[in-house]
Amino acid sequence: MKIINIENRNHLNSKKYDYVKFAFILVHFGELSANQINYHYNRLFRGHCNSTRVGMIMKNHKNLFTIKDTYSDYRQPKVYSFSGKIIIPSSTHRNWSKKINP
Repeated sequence: MKIINIENRNHLNSKKYDYVKFAFILVHFGELSANQINYHYNRLFRGHCNSTRVGMIMKNHKNLFTIKDTYSDYRQPKVYSFSGKIIIPSSTHRNWSKKINP
């Protein structure tokens, strides 16, 4: 099981920690493509992100995320998943969960 432990950090709004937000989205919504992750990210969090950036971050954190090719053609979308545990401050978890289920 993969674990992301960011409990002692107060700056989760930084772009440096977008991979934590992507993991949080994948935990709640399951397997998603980069476009779907981008949609949920822009709906839930401040700032702007595009699907190219999502794919780039997922590729940089291969040890945390599972990347599945849906087709053998390189132009087809990839499906990303996260099976693990995210340890973030309880207040942050509560606030992010409220945004998902208003």
